Amino acid sequence: MNLKDFIAELRRLLSGLLYISESDFPVEVAPRGLPYRMPEKGEVRSLDRVFQMRNLQDWMRAEEQATAQRWQTVYDHIANNTIASVAWHYPVNRRNYTHEQIVILLHPQGVVGLRIKLVET
Repeated sequence: MNLKDFIAELRRLLSGLLYISESDFPVEVAPRGLPYRMPEKGEVRSLDRVFQMRNLQDWMRAEEQATAQRWQTVYDHIANNTIASVAWHYPVNRRNYTHEQIVILLHPQGVVGLRIKLVET
């Protein structure tokens, strides 16, 4: 899959899907990576940890299972079409959110970034 199609499919899969935290936000796709420096304070996270909400649980209702399946599809698309990925989780001082995760996806034809806003207490 070429880079243009990878990004288009990623956007389609993420459309209307909110990243689950204490306050849910959409995932932003940056097709040319991210235009700013990463903060020094933070931690590296695996793709598995970033997309842990894809794991089905026995206690989930049908709607929650459908959402988990959508996240699994996003995860599979990334895992099957990238060479490598890394996520950086760090605190921020913003009015609406407290943390960000930046996921860097290395595709054979370029770099794509995902910016995920989180609220954690």
